[in-house]
Amino acid sequence: MRNIILIIALMFSTYSCREKAEIRVQNKISKVAVESIYLGDNFIAARLLPGETSRKVEFDNYDLPIKNKVIKFKMFANGKTIFLKTEKTFSLQDGDDILVVLDNDTKVKSGMEENN
Repeated sequence: MRNIILIIALMFSTYSCREKAEIRVQNKISKVAVESIYLGDNFIAARLLPGETSRKVEFDNYDLPIKNKVIKFKMFANGKTIFLKTEKTFSLQDGDDILVVLDNDTKVKSGMEENN
């Protein structure tokens, strides 16, 4: 019985020591909704209207580290869908809590290629 309690306590302490990382994306692009927002291949949000922020997306240590990934998204302008990705890359490791702000000054490039 004592061994079972010891094993359960050890499992709990190992689980509770696991670190996680969190990321959110905020849309501050004037008068433009963004959709299908991803960090690399990791889904972040379906749609963000101007001024909205996504929920926190958590990654546990099994998924970490995430290195040098761009934010990919679709933007709608002048009746056309534009696929974009940030020029800046983002990385996540244990304990990170990152807010990525997409605004009118965010440097982006065509997102049709599937790298990053």
